[in-house]
Amino acid sequence: MRSTRIFPTGADPLLSILPPGGGKGGVGGGRPARCLPRGRTLCIIGRSGTGKTVLAVQCALRIASSGGKVLYVTVARDPRHVREVAEHLGASPAEFERRGLLKLLRLTPAASREGTQQALLDLTHELMSYSPDLVIVDGIHALFADLDLYTLLGLFKEGVLRLAEEGELTLVVTADEEGLSLNPAAKQFIVETSDAVVQLKWSKIGNLRVRTINVLKTFGLEVTWPSREFIVSGELGGAVVLPLPHSLDDLPGLGDPVKVGLRGLEELLEGGIPRGSVVTIVGPTGAGKRELAAAISAEVANRGERVLVLSFDLPRSDVEALIERFGLRSDRREFVTVRSWEASSIMVMDQLAGIMRAVLEARPNFVVILGYDSLERGVGRPAALRLMRHWFYMSRSRGSVTLVVGRSDRPEEFVEVCSPFSDIILVIRRVRKNGTTMRELEVYKSVNPAAEGRCRGLIVGEDRIEVTPGSG
Repeated sequence: MRSTRIFPTGADPLLSILPPGGGKGGVGGGRPARCLPRGRTLCIIGRSGTGKTVLAVQCALRIASSGGKVLYVTVARDPRHVREVAEHLGASPAEFERRGLLKLLRLTPAASREGTQQALLDLTHELMSYSPDLVIVDGIHALFADLDLYTLLGLFKEGVLRLAEEGELTLVVTADEEGLSLNPAAKQFIVETSDAVVQLKWSKIGNLRVRTINVLKTFGLEVTWPSREFIVSGELGGAVVLPLPHSLDDLPGLGDPVKVGLRGLEELLEGGIPRGSVVTIVGPTGAGKRELAAAISAEVANRGERVLVLSFDLPRSDVEALIERFGLRSDRREFVTVRSWEASSIMVMDQLAGIMRAVLEARPNFVVILGYDSLERGVGRPAALRLMRHWFYMSRSRGSVTLVVGRSDRPEEFVEVCSPFSDIILVIRRVRKNGTTMRELEVYKSVNPAAEGRCRGLIVGEDRIEVTPGSG
């Protein structure tokens, strides 16, 4: 007798709708794995390009790698596409095929109803002979294009679905929404006979296109996250949910302050920058924002803190040179990782997968965001603020420090927008005193309310930063 659960899917966006598996299926830390129940059907619907096949392939790869047998059926499409998707996710389907854990089958809808009915019968026979743990029918809408509800009930439900229930195998089907719209009876049949139905969509946040997974029907269980944003990336091994919580109320508090090595700045902030905090540095062009961030990065790296710099305006080589100019020791270069992106070319949230991978690989104590203003112009303010919220969440949950550096000729407007996701806001201004233009550093917002409104001078030299009692 088979167990009542099948293996974890490995498809992150599906985890929110799957029941816990428990037992040996658990994942790290003894937490129960989210699993597909045996004898049940999961339907993934969505328009072309939303990620249906990626989720299906992820399920197939995870279960095959766990020792389960997978029958992957493509309807109309060449199975080579499945192999290409798997290889893009860093897997070798040929190895699973050689070991008998993965079998690819192509069904081609016939020109006549009789031919399609025969294809369904062939699928039923294949299930009986191969005896898989998981069956995926990718593109089932094409198979149902010309079938009425009576035929669907007679052939598919009494054939494939009955075998799934009796044989305790799990069935995952994907269907194109546009294809289903041509046959309302088929859409009704799929939704009604599936135990869980999720819908993949594209949505727009600012100028950025984002994928979402929406739960239309689940396994009779409550759904914690009825809708979640996700990205698809080969860098991250497939589809991954963005860590964007609906609420920031339950995050950990701030930790002990980190010494940043700039005495005047530490005195201004009364001890340093607390771990888990987000610090926003804003000012006009040439105010010294990047230089201040570079000096802080060099100082904390020299003290053994790992620093990750994500730049949206300067190329990597320029950022590395700037940090070295402000004192990074040669024996501490390995503590600084720099990644750069052209903000104006970012059109889809998937393109930001490199940021997630950099954070996961570097496991930094300090994250420095250079060019927030460039990012905002590129992806739009709503999307940039969504990322700001993400950085705030990551800082709190990981106990790291995030420095966000942005240019603005009207700092007050800029900081009002970023204030909800900033613990400390430092504003650099140019002021004229006695006929001389000087830099002034103001604590606009602080975790210590008594420090707010304090001003000090800021001297930016060729290779040093100094915070002075007066304007510098």
